[in-house]
Amino acid sequence: RTSGVVFPQIVPTSQYGFGLQDLGYYIPVNDRFQTTIYGSIYSRGTWGLRNLSEYAKRYKFRGNLDIGFQQFRSGFPTNSNRNKFNINWTHNQDRKSNPYWNFSSNVNFVSDNTTKNNLDPLNQTYFNNTLYSDINLSRSFPGKPMSAGMKISLRQNSISKNISLTSPSVNFNVTRFFPFKKAIKGSGGIAQVISRIGVTYNFEGMNRSEFGDSLLTRGDFNGIGNQYMNGLNQNMTVQTTAGFFKNTWKFTPSVNYGNKMNFQQIRKSYDAIENNSRIDTIKQFGMSHTLSFTAQLTTAIYSYYKFVGKKQPLLRHVLTPSFSFQYVPTLNKSFTDSVGVNMAPVTYSPFERSVYSSGTSKDQALINFSFNNTFEFKRKSDKDTITGFKKTRIIDALTFSGNYDLLKDSMNLSDIRANLRITPAKWLSFVASTNFS
Repeated sequence: RTSGVVFPQIVPTSQYGFGLQDLGYYIPVNDRFQTTIYGSIYSRGTWGLRNLSEYAKRYKFRGNLDIGFQQFRSGFPTNSNRNKFNINWTHNQDRKSNPYWNFSSNVNFVSDNTTKNNLDPLNQTYFNNTLYSDINLSRSFPGKPMSAGMKISLRQNSISKNISLTSPSVNFNVTRFFPFKKAIKGSGGIAQVISRIGVTYNFEGMNRSEFGDSLLTRGDFNGIGNQYMNGLNQNMTVQTTAGFFKNTWKFTPSVNYGNKMNFQQIRKSYDAIENNSRIDTIKQFGMSHTLSFTAQLTTAIYSYYKFVGKKQPLLRHVLTPSFSFQYVPTLNKSFTDSVGVNMAPVTYSPFERSVYSSGTSKDQALINFSFNNTFEFKRKSDKDTITGFKKTRIIDALTFSGNYDLLKDSMNLSDIRANLRITPAKWLSFVASTNFS
């Protein structure tokens, strides 16, 4: 390993004048770490410094960190200076490093929220208008149906000149587990239904700020902090399965409950000058709820049609009907005020602009139905030495579906939707869909 000078790129002409781009010095520190320091300077006074470091540890992690500072000088007659700071950081952890914890990062940040101005004359990111930065930390629990994680993310958009910062977002998830499986003994119908009760749970908490990039360029961190909105969201589902008529019909009831907690709400008032509603954000805690009850019944019906012929052709038709009932009550509070155009009444939810938004809705009692059909042709074939038959799928799926709302005062029946999928060859698929009102 040898330290040495990295020869620069000569830029004979640019908007900054004549320049030397990325004159560097390479330093190999050890087997795990190496770094290079770059400097750029142009004849009109613009200059920049950059440090690129690469690191790696076998069976542990690897990554690189690129930090740069650039000062753009306009020269005569304005003689103004503009500073720009950027950081690019990529870190990946080897799967063999830790079976429980995982840390990764992919940071691509620029302080002025634009990739157009850059000393690099080749600037491969010139047309990139959106920048993404993410830092993730996750934890798994082997042998247990649980996982947890934390994430910090930054989204920059140079067209809208907006920045979205999530710092942080935490989550905790429990995949389906069966709390009564070991406690219930017996092979009876009721015992089987209770032992099959499965529970899933998801939790997320978020602290998010959306602001104009001018706050960042001015260094107004108090203004960025004032834009923060935060909340908690959790969801739980309880489901089981039962069989009827010798398990030919499957019955699946489930209950889903969701809870959203927000620390910001909105209120609407009438603005006489603009003749429209005015929206104010207030720092106030509030909760919204979602609850749904679903019961699904499904089966499969097989039909066979024999045809006359030497190869004994046989057509199989599989009909899979599915029926379900879903009831969704309205649990959330809504406001109805005369705040619209010319004092027209407007119904709105106080959480329309919260981190976890919640709109206005009505009670629903839906009967959902669908009929899925598949057609397969089977005939004798000498080429098939295992079964002696060759199967050809004629129609992969032909589905009719819709729903009926019991609580509507009119137009209870939805549109009838039909979907068709055919694969006449391995390299060709045909898909069609239509609605009937």
